Amino acid sequence: MRDSAAHVAREIARDNPWYTADQIENQRLGVYRHNMQLRYQYVHKHLAKLRLPGRNVVDLGCGDGQWSMELIRRYDLQLTGIDYNLLRMQRYRSNVPGADAQCGSCIEIPVAPHAADLVMFHQVLEHIPQPERALREVHRILKPGGWLLLSVPNEGTWLKQHVQYRWFEPKALASSDHVNFFTAASLHELLEACSFSVIRLDAVGFYFPHNGVSRRILTRRVGFALGVVTAHALPVLHDCLFAWCQLQVSA
Repeated sequence: MRDSAAHVAREIARDNPWYTADQIENQRLGVYRHNMQLRYQYVHKHLAKLRLPGRNVVDLGCGDGQWSMELIRRYDLQLTGIDYNLLRMQRYRSNVPGADAQCGSCIEIPVAPHAADLVMFHQVLEHIPQPERALREVHRILKPGGWLLLSVPNEGTWLKQHVQYRWFEPKALASSDHVNFFTAASLHELLEACSFSVIRLDAVGFYFPHNGVSRRILTRRVGFALGVVTAHALPVLHDCLFAWCQLQVSA
């Protein structure tokens, strides 16, 4: 990944919120709590079809453990959380007791080949300068018949790139540490190029192309609900992309 271990340690020492903020608290009580609840509901709806109990799940880029916590509430799993941030791994061990917590990189995953039945890879790929390397590592650790559940921001749309980032908020793009800006089409193309079969690819949630206005809408349940209804009619307003993938089968 772009950040070295030394860089991460420096940012933690500087108390940079990107590296130190409590993700669990932010997602339960913060601006994006309604979007997160919608994502959790969406994922549980489809995970229920995969017969997960007892299987090996890798939460790649696990952070403080928000997605792992969602899974262990519903399933009996053998869970491994992996992140390169030592502070977040300490929190992960506390938040997800019983999980195997490993400090490691998404491009050198400390997991044996063909060990994972499911890899969760949420909101990480947009940060990685060489996303193909990370996806090939995921390919290496997945069992035949296993699943990759990947999510990224829906940031490559004309509304984000030309309306928000060019006209409304060029400073938002300048301050972002994202290096990849995916659309559904570009994400699908990347996954196929890395030998994954995309079984389904969905857009979920809602955002408005101005951070200040978006926060005002998202913090109000009624405003968010109306935004979600609007996004059904205008998919460009969806906040997040979810891809469900399996390994390609050679002919």
